[in-house]
Order: sequence, then structure tokens, then C-alpha cells
Amino acid sequence: MLKKLFFVTILFLLNGMILAQVTADFAIDDTAGCVSHIVKFTNLSTGSNLEYHWDFDNGNSSILENPEESFNQADTFHIKLVVTDGVDTDSIAKKVYVYDLPIVDFVADNKGCVPFETQFTDLSTSEGGEIVDWRWDFRNGF
Repeated sequence: MLKKLFFVTILFLLNGMILAQVTADFAIDDTAGCVSHIVKFTNLSTGSNLEYHWDFDNGNSSILENPEESFNQADTFHIKLVVTDGVDTDSIAKKVYVYDLPIVDFVADNKGCVPFETQFTDLSTSEGGEIVDWRWDFRNGF
């Protein structure tokens, strides 16, 4: 009888340890962008009755389950999430990359008499990331 009671007690304790396991995890909606980059974080942690502590590595933090943060300077930010159920604690860190805004520049070949055709050449540069999209606005509907 004592062996049976011991065995049941061990199973109960093991079951409690398995159910109480806390695992921190989160998703980032956009891991890279330019200054003033707004990022939404989605908690994917497992466990019951969890409390959250986010450190955005920019002087700001949050205790919300799914926070949003704006990054206003160029840098690589190490985002850390710590979760606890009051007994067990786990943490995870991921990176967000924020680049300076590109320096916009162009030249136009505008010699000739009206009406004339002009060729615009982009001379824009970016110190941190690659420029992958251009939008020209000529204020004439084209």
C-alpha cells in the first residue's frame, strides 16, 4: 500500500511539473524598417496565468500581452520578453533592425524648349539598408 501511495504521489508531482511549464516566445510583425518604425509584438508564450515583461532595448518596457512599440533611432534592438506564472520563469530575445531614413537626391536633364521630355536619375543613398522602392510624384497626376 505504501508503494502504491508513493507511486501516485510521484505521478501527481510529475503531472504538476509538466502542466506548470512556462515557455516564452513571441512574433514580430516587421523586423526591419526606417526610423519611426512601429512594430507589433504578438505573444506566443505557453503556460497558465502568465505575467509579461517586455524590454524594447530603447529605454521603454511594457507589461501588456501584445504590445506595440515605435523605434525612433537607427540601431539594432534586442527585444526581450520575460514570462512568469509566479513559480516558473522563462525568457527569449529577438532582434529588430532600424535604419536611418534614406537621403533623397536626383538630377533632371531638363534642357530644351517647352514642351520637352526630361529624364530623372535617382542619386538617393541609404547608410543602413537597401533602397527597394521608389515613388515619383510629379504633381500632375502621373
